[in-house]
Amino acid sequence: MKSLSFHLGDDEVRNLFGLAEALKPDLSPPIKALFVYNCNPVTASADQEGLVRGLKREDLFTIVSEIFPTDTTDYADIILPATSQLEQLDLMYSWGHFNMQINNPAIPPRGEAVSNTELFRRLARRMGLDDPALQRSDETLTREAVDWEAENVAGIDLDRLERDGYARLNVGAPNERRPHAEGNFPTPSGKCELASAVAHEGGRLLEVYRQGYSGSDTGGAVDPLPGYRPEAQAEKEPFVLVSPKTHHFLNSGYANMTTKPEGFAEQRVWVHPEDAQRKGISDGDPVCVFNDQGAVEAKAFITDDTLAGVLVITRGFWRKHVGGATVNSLVRHRPAEIGQAPTINETRVDICAVSTPGPWIR
Repeated sequence: MKSLSFHLGDDEVRNLFGLAEALKPDLSPPIKALFVYNCNPVTASADQEGLVRGLKREDLFTIVSEIFPTDTTDYADIILPATSQLEQLDLMYSWGHFNMQINNPAIPPRGEAVSNTELFRRLARRMGLDDPALQRSDETLTREAVDWEAENVAGIDLDRLERDGYARLNVGAPNERRPHAEGNFPTPSGKCELASAVAHEGGRLLEVYRQGYSGSDTGGAVDPLPGYRPEAQAEKEPFVLVSPKTHHFLNSGYANMTTKPEGFAEQRVWVHPEDAQRKGISDGDPVCVFNDQGAVEAKAFITDDTLAGVLVITRGFWRKHVGGATVNSLVRHRPAEIGQAPTINETRVDICAVSTPGPWIR
């Protein structure tokens, strides 16, 4: 899931994680067309069941550009074939590392597949949009995507990337990097503030990461000091649900591969032995994890790798492969007060054994 935002109008941009809310028919005015590319929101967004209901609306026209028949393409009116990284030019920025990389196509596009950029160039022509910027080539877009005069990319250019394939950004050597040795925090004081000096600005405390959006997020004032606020649903939904990535998918990518290691071809829930005994659950039992928003059926895996009171279901499974809902059916779209980030790890649930295995158990 690369696209992190969607547009409702000239000035309103919302986080993609809340797409289910945006597709409700009572939104005024309702969204009547949806174009999906570079993501699989049915798997990756919150309130999965609500999102599916929105995608099933008769008055919603949905186009999906994809490589594989994902859970999202199941609800598309039109499916357009997309290229893979093997077939397109791309500039890969750092994500968890400090390298910039060039991705050159290894093969020409297969069949009728086109890249995102070529797709949008064709759409612009068909729609009569004559701004020259909409017809920029991939080579031009690659050159214009980076401020090559910036300090962090000094000495790096496309010729070097073409020659070497990658270049490390100028952020200091791994054994010397101390980005905040002299402070330099993005705060009014330049220091790490335990009590925020800008708490009255709410959502502006953190920059908003939304591709293609340069605006600032707003929000009401927040407490200048971190604190603990008890969860209202704790008694009704006694378990905290954690939904990390697996080591065998990339978000929802590769979940459709048929050659998976043992234990990764089925949806599991990690349960601490104390919780399993209290709930009458044995290892391998089919169970239901639920809250007031949805329910997920999985196989119990009893282990002390998780804490008592914490259930773990890895994310990324596709509904079509497990025969039902996946973990984001349980996750609510409830943005954090600071930065409007998803509050995934505040999801609370309950668990019970079910008597008859369903199609989710293989």
